[in-house]
Amino acid sequence: MTKSKTNSKILVVGSSSFLSKALSILFEDAIFFGRSNPHNLRNWNKSLPLNSWDGIVKTSAAIADSIAPGDHYHLILLQGVSTDDWEESIYVNQISVAEIAESFAKSLQRNHTSGSITMIGSASSTLGGKVQYSSTKAALVGVQNSLLKNFSGHVRVNQILPGVIEGGMTKDWDLEKVGTISKKTYAGRFASADEIVDAIKFVILNDYISGSVINMTSGQVK
Repeated sequence: MTKSKTNSKILVVGSSSFLSKALSILFEDAIFFGRSNPHNLRNWNKSLPLNSWDGIVKTSAAIADSIAPGDHYHLILLQGVSTDDWEESIYVNQISVAEIAESFAKSLQRNHTSGSITMIGSASSTLGGKVQYSSTKAALVGVQNSLLKNFSGHVRVNQILPGVIEGGMTKDWDLEKVGTISKKTYAGRFASADEIVDAIKFVILNDYISGSVINMTSGQVK
């Protein structure tokens, strides 16, 4: 595996995600952006909620202000909500990812530097699920392809496609539901946060990977 450049900076959107804690251990100097800090992350920057255009724009500006010439930057976008509210789903799962990612890529271009963007998709974009969540997560394929087309040479863009991950929304599931879904995976269990973070690390550190969707569904998505 390619070693990380010594002047690489890790920027993470989604400080309340349980993946953020694992990322903070792996990348000790990572900077986290989010409206809350339940995991007591060391390098946390409070930002506005991403369910409105104003919050998205201000978060994009804060990230852009973190970029300077000479360094290499890796943006990890963890945000996502599963709700029946169409407006919130579209803003958080789709618009915020697209706007923050494009603003980040433009900042790299202006500063004559390069980096990567890693987005978190969902197996439900292929398998189906809650309509609001599945359809907005499916839109990330278009975001990824557009960024690659418009900012080639400045940014690599990859997507992690997880199935069900331990923790978060699954911690309250009953044993029957856990068993039913687990049987649909080759591993016979849910993914751990560390396993998903290992995939994120892989696409960040390997300079040749771009335009990939890393299947982390243990066979659920063929």
